[in-house]
Amino acid sequence: MESSSPNTNCTFKYSSTFECSKSR
Repeated sequence: MESSSPNTNCTFKYSSTFECSKSR
C-alpha cells in the first residue's frame, strides 16, 4: 500500500492503526 503523497510517511502501528506523519 503506497501513499498518494510522496511527502507522507505512513507507518503501520499496533492495533491495526496507521500513523501518518507529514515530512516537511
